Amino acid sequence: MAARPRSPSAVCLAALVALLAGICQGDFIRVQNGVFVQDDCREWLFSGYNTWQPIEMALDMCCGGRDGLNGQFAEAARNNLNVVRFFGFPALRGFNLQTRPGQYTEQAFVGIDRVIAAASDHGLKVLIALTNNWNYNDLQTDWKCSYTNWSSSATQCDDFFSDRGAIQMYKDHVRTFLGRINTVNGRTYSQDQTILGWNLINEPRSAKPNGAAEVQAWVAELAPYVKALAPQQLITIGEDGFYQASNCEAAYINPVNNGGGGSWPMQTGQDFLPNHAVDGIDFAGMHLWPDNWQRTDMHWSQNWIWSHLVWAERRLGKPLVLEEYGKDVGYYNGDQTSPYQTFTDQWQHYRQTYDVAAMSLQQGRGLKGIMFWHWAGVDDNAPNGEGSTIFSYSGVWRDIIVPHSGMVAGYNANASRPLDAPADPAALAQPAAPVPAAAPSDAPVRDGAARNVVPGAVAGAGRRTGPNLQWATSGTATQAPAVAPIDPVTPTISVTPPAVAQPVIADAPAPSRIGAALAFVTVLPAALRLIHM
Repeated sequence: MAARPRSPSAVCLAALVALLAGICQGDFIRVQNGVFVQDDCREWLFSGYNTWQPIEMALDMCCGGRDGLNGQFAEAARNNLNVVRFFGFPALRGFNLQTRPGQYTEQAFVGIDRVIAAASDHGLKVLIALTNNWNYNDLQTDWKCSYTNWSSSATQCDDFFSDRGAIQMYKDHVRTFLGRINTVNGRTYSQDQTILGWNLINEPRSAKPNGAAEVQAWVAELAPYVKALAPQQLITIGEDGFYQASNCEAAYINPVNNGGGGSWPMQTGQDFLPNHAVDGIDFAGMHLWPDNWQRTDMHWSQNWIWSHLVWAERRLGKPLVLEEYGKDVGYYNGDQTSPYQTFTDQWQHYRQTYDVAAMSLQQGRGLKGIMFWHWAGVDDNAPNGEGSTIFSYSGVWRDIIVPHSGMVAGYNANASRPLDAPADPAALAQPAAPVPAAAPSDAPVRDGAARNVVPGAVAGAGRRTGPNLQWATSGTATQAPAVAPIDPVTPTISVTPPAVAQPVIADAPAPSRIGAALAFVTVLPAALRLIHM
């Protein structure tokens, strides 16, 4: 049942309570010496997730409705997740935020208001993508090609990054978006501490011959523009993290079809280092999609993370966030090459990735936040819309995500952790090689259910499309992927920094803090979870 509309007096009262208490919003987070810090100058870390169609949920249009959204956020807070990333536009076919330049669907904006307010109510922060490189249906207008369609001087979608008309319309949209006054709590978006920051665009791509130069110029122009509109919030790009050929890492780190050649990452226009070196970009972001990119080998995934971590530390001096990480199981919608990837494969990949994140936390390294894609929330019966969906009954959730989030929460709650201090280059020494532990074996599908799965093709140029709401029922039936183990799993895979070529840079700044502060997190996470119960 739809929630009753709130009266103006109720809205005013809610805004007053939030203003006086301030507890739901917390601090504005800023970047100093390569780390995220709170208002008290103590380092702040995060463990979060991506959510799908929260705007539609907030409007009772799908997916459990507003009650489901509040339940999801409550469960996230109870399990110590502290950041939620979502797209600042709907994905439902025929329902858009900006339908023409400067023309908005108020209902969609109300949905965004409710998402941000609900996150604030549950003590969560949000990271919002302002537009998208991709469209999820044929009627979508909240993506880059709409801007070029609306501009009389653009001739193709990738002109989004260079056409003056498209750029001006994007600027106008950003100004409108960040200047929005939330109808639920009365806060202006650009002044709301609930909003951790903004993605300029989700996964920018330009296949033009001069695409890399145009994307670089676009970021250099738009990052300071957005930062000026929201100076207390953080700005990043929202890109995958590919390298151009001018960077020696490109030949070794870019995903190039399991080493079989090909240069599609260099045809995206992205260039991780110069893109994130721009003034106005507060932190570096990267994505990791082993199945989409046809690199399911774990050694490559580890190298991908470590390469970006080292460059972010030594050359950029900015914190690194893995803001989209998805590992698929089975098949969905013809876009993945994971029909034979099992829940054990998923568990192993997650174990390795989160162990890198944990080691970075423990040793003061550059990876400061991680967000998986995506969570089914509190509804364990939700359809597995895509193979990367994480359910709360899964081993990945129980064995990996929840303990890591508890460790992060324990660190953030430790009032005795050190203040931010000048970086210590000695902290870049890498740890000794540990011995990997075995991953759990597959378990039967929950409730004995079986699904038909068939192979699919890789999305063009690493493209990932929106979730399909049903598993495929055609093609040759094969053994369905099993649900991850439900028995306790204690071993972990300790992660060794890979033997990749690392830049030699004199007087390199590197974040160093944490030390003894983590000694106290072994018992605090359980206590924090009890507080939420």
